[in-house]
Amino acid sequence: MHKEKKSKILRWSSLFLLLLVLLAVVLAVTLRRRATKGSSDSDHQATTAISKFITSACQHTLYPLTCESSLLGSALAEPESSQLLDLSFRVALDKVDQVHSLARNLSQDAQVSGRFPSSSALDDCVELLHDTTEQLTDSANRKNTAAKDDVRTWLSAALTNLDTCIDGINDLKLDPSTGDKMKPTTANLSHYISNSLALYEFFTPGPGRRLIGAGDDFPTWVNRKLLEAPVGQLKPDVVVAKDGTGACDTVGKAVAMAKGGEARFVIYVKEGVYRENVVVKRSQTNVLLVGDGKGKTIIVGSRSVGSGFTTFRSATF
Repeated sequence: MHKEKKSKILRWSSLFLLLLVLLAVVLAVTLRRRATKGSSDSDHQATTAISKFITSACQHTLYPLTCESSLLGSALAEPESSQLLDLSFRVALDKVDQVHSLARNLSQDAQVSGRFPSSSALDDCVELLHDTTEQLTDSANRKNTAAKDDVRTWLSAALTNLDTCIDGINDLKLDPSTGDKMKPTTANLSHYISNSLALYEFFTPGPGRRLIGAGDDFPTWVNRKLLEAPVGQLKPDVVVAKDGTGACDTVGKAVAMAKGGEARFVIYVKEGVYRENVVVKRSQTNVLLVGDGKGKTIIVGSRSVGSGFTTFRSATF
């Protein structure tokens, strides 16, 4: 009898413990589901907020559909303007890299096949797209520290580069196999850069554009005393003279000596007519040319589209 009673107590105790275990499991599963659902709901709300933020911002661009499709699928941690601008610049830079690679490959193919007008126009595009990459990078890296007009200028110049690339293709009437590849991709790229500019304008507060002539002061990068100084008082870094009395006999050779940087590089070009097309690279900053005066120091080029040059390459400077 005692054993039977003890056995019943043991069975009931085991059953009770089993019920406790089952209850604990059910409770744990329920709490986990609630936590997962809460996290899922929170993530969904955050994603919805970011999507609404991007869609709303893209309405301020010229190409809202392109803007939305390129930004909505990317990872944005929170609906914050600086993050969205960074994302917009990264997307544009990726597109520039793709078009730059296309232009470089087409240029190499044109050179191998001896299609030199085509390679000339495409070389322009390669150079211009390289400049565009630098301008977009400057905009992305300095959007919070540079003056608003500087970033606006860089992005506007990037758009102009694309127009110049297409103009060169049209100038030299490249074969359709080349033009049909470059034109639509370059035009599409301009949409992404335009959107970056529009988003920057929308999100960045600041005063409107101030014209250089809107006041009596010279811009900070102009030295008034240097402008007013007689030529004889200048201390040029290099002298150009056609008669051999200078370090260089062409302006182009003197410009090639300029390395760029914070210090001003002064080139004194003596009286004479210099028939050349001078190329100043984007990296050659603070280069100053000084001549002997109007009608004395003359630099003139003779290139034209008719003679096989693109408008970009026909410039004297």
